Amino acid sequence: MMLSTMITIEHNTHFPQPEDAIQLNIVIS
Repeated sequence: MMLSTMITIEHNTHFPQPEDAIQLNIVIS
C-alpha cells in the first residue's frame, strides 16, 4: 500500500488528473 501511494504521488507530479492516478492505483492493486 505504501509503495502504491508513493507511485501515485509521483504519477500525480507528472499527470495532475485524478482519474489517471486512480487508474494507476487499480493497475498496481
